[in-house]
Amino acid sequence: SILSLLILHGREKRWFIGAFDAAVRKMGLDCVQIPYNVYGNKSDGQANGCYSNYLQMNGVIFVLFLNIKEDAEVIKKIESIFTKFTVTAVESNAIANDGRVLNCIAWNIKT
Repeated sequence: SILSLLILHGREKRWFIGAFDAAVRKMGLDCVQIPYNVYGNKSDGQANGCYSNYLQMNGVIFVLFLNIKEDAEVIKKIESIFTKFTVTAVESNAIANDGRVLNCIAWNIKT
């Protein structure tokens, strides 16, 4: 089966998005665009708005919830991609302010 890859869009140049999309499709992956809104962050080190950094674990997709307008669109798209998973939104501003998001803080979890 073909895997889905979430690509980012925001203020990137149109040519970059097209080139990225073509490269990913050449690898046999499907692309789905999701919002990428890091532009209001106070520093380059913050990850607020970087929705592609979700966590998949035990039949659940944990996705960022940042209390910004893009949240609802991202959750809806993630649910449409991962139909066999339960999608759970997790308020993530505190860790995103520190430059991390969900899968970054889960690497040390033992199963």
